Amino acid sequence: MGNEINVDKKSRERIVQELDKNFFVEASAGSGKTTSLVFRMVALIERGGENKEGVPVDKICTITFTKAAADEFFNRFQSLLSTRSILEPDESDKFIGEKTPDTVKRCQEALKNIDSCFLGTIDAFCNMIAHELPSELGIPSDSEVVDMDEYFNIVRDTYLKILKDEDHSLHDKALRFKEIFYKDVESLCVGAKAFLEMRHTNIIFDNDLLNVDLDKYLLNEKTWLLEVIKNLISVENVYKLDSKSGKERQQAQIGLRSNYYSLKKKSWNNCISSLRFAFNNIRDMNGFNVNAMGTDIEQYLDTSGKIKANSTLKYIEAFLDDVSAVEDKLNEYIYQIYCDFIKEISILMETRFKNLGKFQFFDFLYYLNEAFKESEKGNREIINHILERHSYFLLDESQDTNPLQTEMFFHLTGAKYDPDWKKVKPKEGSLFIVGDPKQSIYSFRDANVSAYLENKKIFSDEDEVLYLTRNFRSNVQLRNWFNDVMDNLLHHGIESLEQPDIPITDEEKDNEIIPSDVIDGVYSYCIDTRDDGELIAKLILSLVGKEKIYSKNEDAKTPKKKERLVRYSDFMIVPRTTHVDKIIAALKKYHIPLTIEANIPFSSSQSLVVVKDLTLLLKA
Repeated sequence: MGNEINVDKKSRERIVQELDKNFFVEASAGSGKTTSLVFRMVALIERGGENKEGVPVDKICTITFTKAAADEFFNRFQSLLSTRSILEPDESDKFIGEKTPDTVKRCQEALKNIDSCFLGTIDAFCNMIAHELPSELGIPSDSEVVDMDEYFNIVRDTYLKILKDEDHSLHDKALRFKEIFYKDVESLCVGAKAFLEMRHTNIIFDNDLLNVDLDKYLLNEKTWLLEVIKNLISVENVYKLDSKSGKERQQAQIGLRSNYYSLKKKSWNNCISSLRFAFNNIRDMNGFNVNAMGTDIEQYLDTSGKIKANSTLKYIEAFLDDVSAVEDKLNEYIYQIYCDFIKEISILMETRFKNLGKFQFFDFLYYLNEAFKESEKGNREIINHILERHSYFLLDESQDTNPLQTEMFFHLTGAKYDPDWKKVKPKEGSLFIVGDPKQSIYSFRDANVSAYLENKKIFSDEDEVLYLTRNFRSNVQLRNWFNDVMDNLLHHGIESLEQPDIPITDEEKDNEIIPSDVIDGVYSYCIDTRDDGELIAKLILSLVGKEKIYSKNEDAKTPKKKERLVRYSDFMIVPRTTHVDKIIAALKKYHIPLTIEANIPFSSSQSLVVVKDLTLLLKA
């Protein structure tokens, strides 16, 4: 454990001392990564640059993930610059170094020009550059970011025009797409957006089924499946119709009967929708209450081959895997048709969006990255234009960034072009990346731990990976629990994720608060999904002032652990739904004090109501 603490200490020192090196910092929640990043920024101001004479504040570009994070960074950066602008010893000296008249002067200058430092989201950065250099990116000068509704409306209008235009090259494929997909417009919009956001990669899918005859493709399965459906729709009076599930099963059978006659008479090439509905109805007939059934498969059918009464569920279960296999085969055919059409219409949509100047933020990122690559292997005009303003890039929350974002900054900071961006070597000290794989939650934006680990490996080869392991936020008990859980999650499997434990010193162990047998700080009471306010209120009343709990003693002169009675302030209620009116009413009924932190109606917020009344009183 002592070694882990030494590693943490050494990492924090290197962040503010080795300003001419690029670093990839892995920092857990509560480890002070924001503080360390701000320290690095101020250290650059004081002692950065080739001659160690300081970096002008406008040369620093810090990329955050959210606007709220950007605001926090700005406030903390400004506050630390103010502290370092006064030539008097303070706490910051032991983290950044002793002040000198020169460093104080540089911080004063940076404080005056702090607005010239870029501190914002990746979207804001790309948007700014795109509007400065539209012609270099090949987009209209009046390009704008549109909301998702307008974006999807453009896709929909294009699709509808293709359906009407019989001479369009995609007309036949559009008709096929419309016939297959019940919610064709919705499926198209989602798919086109996904393809456009992956156009920087090589998308490969099999297309050997695009021109097959479906009746021949499913020749062996067709006769058998029709016989199964025939048996299912022939069963009568086996459902308990006095229950909701029984009625749903009956509706599924009615739908299956309609699908059967369509599938029996038509070519399956022309009734894919009916076939998909048939699979859904078969599944819907399974899993509900039915009358008692036999146990041997021979008992399910009578002498004529029809399903016996009371045997429907077992019959379905016996063949459900085989039915699913047929459905999987059909879905493979549908998937290839889907990908083929989506890919072609996406190419068309890219041109249309560019002509209209209507984009999502990803589009600016994509065009900017393409421009950087061309500039890097050409005259570097675009890259030099940006580097004249910003030369030191600090990227926060890298576990939640799209891999394309990291690639873009490698091209921007690289001294020499390489087709493989992972082989591009950033200029010394120009790139500083912070992240934590345990907090990766934005996979819907193409952020993923695999990409994070690939980026980390690039820095590992140069001994430029640092770890901030100490936790300044959580108590010993929570840190122990977290280490156990993460060891189990990350240190096992085919691709084990290397992750150091959060260190706990002997002193912290000695001062650990030992929970009582009644309330241990982790124990929770589970109320059913109704979130009964009365039950919650009575539970709190049964504990407050009656049961004991161990807690920190606020008086430093007395022992650090003490036993006390449970208070109202020890409770936090986390409802399962946003409907909290009954809980609030119950707490008020029993005079239980509460503070609400949620998106609640104005009238339910006591503080807002008081402010309103006070405002009206002053106005009167």
